[in-house]
Amino acid sequence: MRTLTRQLVAVLGRGVVPTADPIATADDVGLVRGDGCFDAMRVLGGGPDAVVENRDAHLDRFAASAATLDLPFDTDAWRTLIGDAVAAWAPAPEAVLKLVLTRGPESTPGVPTGFLTITELDLAAMAKARAGIAVRTMNRGYASGAFADAPWLLGGAKLLSYAVNAASKRAAARFDDDDALFVSSDGYALEGPTSAVIVLRHGVLTTTPPGVTGILDSVTARQILAGAAADGVPASHELIRTEDLFTADGVWLASSIRGVCPVVRLDGQELAVDADWNRRITDWGGFGGLAAARDELRYAVSLHTDSPDAARRVRGLVAARCRAHIDAGGTVDQLAVDLGVSLAAASQLANDEWPDLGRF
Repeated sequence: MRTLTRQLVAVLGRGVVPTADPIATADDVGLVRGDGCFDAMRVLGGGPDAVVENRDAHLDRFAASAATLDLPFDTDAWRTLIGDAVAAWAPAPEAVLKLVLTRGPESTPGVPTGFLTITELDLAAMAKARAGIAVRTMNRGYASGAFADAPWLLGGAKLLSYAVNAASKRAAARFDDDDALFVSSDGYALEGPTSAVIVLRHGVLTTTPPGVTGILDSVTARQILAGAAADGVPASHELIRTEDLFTADGVWLASSIRGVCPVVRLDGQELAVDADWNRRITDWGGFGGLAAARDELRYAVSLHTDSPDAARRVRGLVAARCRAHIDAGGTVDQLAVDLGVSLAAASQLANDEWPDLGRF
């Protein structure tokens, strides 16, 4: 479970409300039956300068989930509520904005409940996951085409009923792993409990297609594949054999909040992680650049004593970002400013050397 640090609540039709105020009744079917949908996006900063990442793409997906559930949806009302909430949000480096829509109280049919929350993220936890995660595959219990011609299964909708997703994460933790990856009964990778799977094989990026697989249409996966295609890298939606993950050139779990996380261990087997590809994919997913390198650099320093292997992985990613910055015509002066290090340290980083910023 994510530890809450600071949170804002806003209710459709009411606006921003005190965080402790009641917002739903005891018979709300979203609470008692999981009859509802949600979506989530990242917020950078706050107030008038805040950035709500991929807001319209997430609103479109939220609307599609509502349509799948036959719930009424007012895009303009949600867009206004998001604007009001973000304007009232005190700036934070990263936060998650979650939209929730339920069928409403059972006692008053036809009156949906809609609200949102903005919650500050734990940056240390995010940095740890983006440095690399251990994953356990888990059989989802159905075949890869199970959702074909079965709209009552609500395939592709981001539903409130996440008990199975949460249980899979707890099961993964019992193996000392960080996350789970659902696989189909006929041997294909589907998705993580809260993420899409991205696979690199022979220079081609693939992710599992939505539709008949029933998985969520990942905004981040679409963004990564679009960025890859724009850079001339072949990318497509394809079914991925579970066995092929172990021999792939790279595997990532990607989501709008946690970001792009390289899988460093799958079912106990170490996987390859290429720092340059990792940097490119995180950039395409919107989680890269020198701002990310600054956080990763600090995180690598803090990791040295307890997790030297993880520190080396993060250090490789920082090196790849610094090389990309210089190769693109960036200056050492800019590198120093963006990373928050001295000019001498930036010069070393630009030359793929490691300055004394504390022990790595």
